[in-house]
Amino acid sequence: MANKPRVLLIGPTLKQMGGVGMVNEILLASTSLRDDFELLHLDTTRPEDSIEQVATLAVGNFWLFFKQWLELLRILITQRPKIMHQPITDRISFYKEGVFMLTARLFGVRVVGHLHGNAFKQLAENKRKPVRQSVRFVMGLPKVVIALSDGWRDYLLQQVSPKLKIVVVENTVDTDFAQLAHQPVEKSGRTTCKVLFMGSLGTRKGIPEILRALPIVRAQNSAVEFVVPGGLELGAEQMLIDQAKSEALTVGGVAFPGIVTGQPKLELFKDADIFLLPSHHENFPISVLEAMASRLPLVITPVGALPEVLQDGIHCLFVPVGDVQKIAEAVLKLSQEPTLRDSMGAANLALYQSRFAPEAMMGKIKTIYSQLL
Repeated sequence: MANKPRVLLIGPTLKQMGGVGMVNEILLASTSLRDDFELLHLDTTRPEDSIEQVATLAVGNFWLFFKQWLELLRILITQRPKIMHQPITDRISFYKEGVFMLTARLFGVRVVGHLHGNAFKQLAENKRKPVRQSVRFVMGLPKVVIALSDGWRDYLLQQVSPKLKIVVVENTVDTDFAQLAHQPVEKSGRTTCKVLFMGSLGTRKGIPEILRALPIVRAQNSAVEFVVPGGLELGAEQMLIDQAKSEALTVGGVAFPGIVTGQPKLELFKDADIFLLPSHHENFPISVLEAMASRLPLVITPVGALPEVLQDGIHCLFVPVGDVQKIAEAVLKLSQEPTLRDSMGAANLALYQSRFAPEAMMGKIKTIYSQLL
């Protein structure tokens, strides 16, 4: 197609992990999208030395925002994209994203807002009326809002505005995990049971609970080993997370490999027996889809869209948010019942293949772009 319409994708890459970065990488790498559209990218990846400033009013954040906004202006003026695809998150970043979307609208660009924010409801239900009004204003800027599930669509229509145009587009996985879903994974002869967490390290993801559950599990089954990759989510939690990691290392049976992407990340999933994500808040984490594509049983909390999609006892064991004892009991149960692990893993793979394969997501995204044009 000559003179393909230009689409500007906003957001980070995977240098620091995270679902928004993963979705961006998947979209940018899509040959299906590139067949019909010219994809541009405004990279909003945070510098590695500023992690402690996440979600704060630090001067450095304002400077970073200003530089990114100037780059947005340059792209809008020189490249003239027809569509801007903007991730929508929460906390302070929500307002930066609102400014980006407003700027694009002033240039006549059609905006797609892609809701990822795990703590978005805290903004939408804030006790202060000006905050709720600002949420309605910002969410009204996109021509189309992408929600990750039917439940999130209904929530936005009921709690934010019934006037929003919302399309449900469920998350997917990258090419490596899509291929893994079609490959057998051999784990015979193993004497250990490996429990994998994948995500940023912080209280929101339930890291303190995981590490407090570790000695309970190990006391009853020393063959269970935990693998906890990821970088710090919030600089303000540095001391808390460091202390929890230090205490866990004294117990043993745990590894902290840091941020992993690409093939090393894929190998961790292939080597795992159980996936553990006891988050306090989520939308629909891509790491859960990666675990499903990897045939893994899940120990997760019933947050975000997860209970809409997954059945307790069939695909996962749901544990209450913050309940260390229940987390330990669920991990122990799966560690001691390989048949249950296998049946859950098979159910998750089947659900992934029927509902979350990349082709489904790309088809919906292409339809949204085409209709906007």
